[in-house]
Amino acid sequence: MEGLKQIEIVSLTVNIDVDLALKSGEAYPELRDKAVEEGKSEPSLFDTLTLAAARRYEVKVLTGDEHFKRLKETE
Repeated sequence: MEGLKQIEIVSLTVNIDVDLALKSGEAYPELRDKAVEEGKSEPSLFDTLTLAAARRYEVKVLTGDEHFKRLKETE
């Protein structure tokens, strides 16, 4: 439980509004094409929303998700 509290403290929680949903749709082709090139599965809706939110708020995504490898928005 303590670990989850630490994650909550350093995380950004955002609401999904129309603009973020549209930006998510714009991010999908980029993530899909990258996945195809790398032989990975298609990105999820969550992947595209995460990337769109990172770009909107100019923050880094800390993840081990294969879809995010080598993107400037990730660490």
